[in-house]
Amino acid sequence: MTLAYDTSGRLSGVNSGAGSFSYGYVTNSGLLSGVTGPQVATTYAYEPNRDLRTEVLNQIGTTAISRYGYRSDGIARRKDRVKEGTAFSAGVHDC
Repeated sequence: MTLAYDTSGRLSGVNSGAGSFSYGYVTNSGLLSGVTGPQVATTYAYEPNRDLRTEVLNQIGTTAISRYGYRSDGIARRKDRVKEGTAFSAGVHDC
């Protein structure tokens, strides 16, 4: 296995028997914006001006395998989560 790092010292790539994976980060941040591998790409979205995650999207090509949407209140407590994608039979809302 081979690991690669960017100029900020963050993990930027992994090459292994499972394939090559690349890691991206939100500009001027240590927050992970996505991971791309041989089959699946995962992207992360965050609230503006806060490091609270609002979405995790897992895709194969353009097909959304799973998408988790998150909403939080003003003091960063998670209010709910939405699950969508072909991994689930229908959209589900959790409280």
